[in-house]
Amino acid sequence: MVYAWSLAGQPTTLASPDAIAALPADDASHLNRYLPIMSTTGKIALFVTVFIIGVSLIEACVLTRTQRNSASPFDWYEVWISLADVAGRKLLALLPLSLATPIFALAWDHRLFTVTLNSALMLFVLFIGQEFCYYWYHRASHRIRFFWATHAVHHSPNQLTLSSAYRLGLTGKLTGSAIFFTPLVWLGVCSRR
Repeated sequence: MVYAWSLAGQPTTLASPDAIAALPADDASHLNRYLPIMSTTGKIALFVTVFIIGVSLIEACVLTRTQRNSASPFDWYEVWISLADVAGRKLLALLPLSLATPIFALAWDHRLFTVTLNSALMLFVLFIGQEFCYYWYHRASHRIRFFWATHAVHHSPNQLTLSSAYRLGLTGKLTGSAIFFTPLVWLGVCSRR
């Protein structure tokens, strides 16, 4: 089985339907039970992505209008770079390629529990766990040069706008930064969408 966890926080899958069908009956039924929820999560993630890009383009238009007569007019180049970054990451997400994949599979095979997200309390606990893992990922991205090489792209814009927030770098899957979320998989959170 192939698992990955996106840095935006939503789980993603690299498993084919054939891989799911090849699972033992208990694993396959567990995964199939959550497919409608996971499909909805994917739709929400897509909607949020489109919404944020739309709002950032509106912000860019407003800044262009308000700064056109100033000494430093708004630079659309920064926005185009951020949009290219998002497009590149979405295209790379289609490739079944991640350093975290075998580690996630190992963690899932040796999980302590199988978590069911059937209550608001469990969703809250998952949120706290994910934020904890994200904190350590982000801290390491600033402290460890290997991870900084990808994360530095996020800090590269000369103008801080909303489009700067979604400039996250294209090599995140290759650097294995999703490994920081392995404890959630080991505790039994299914990491596929």
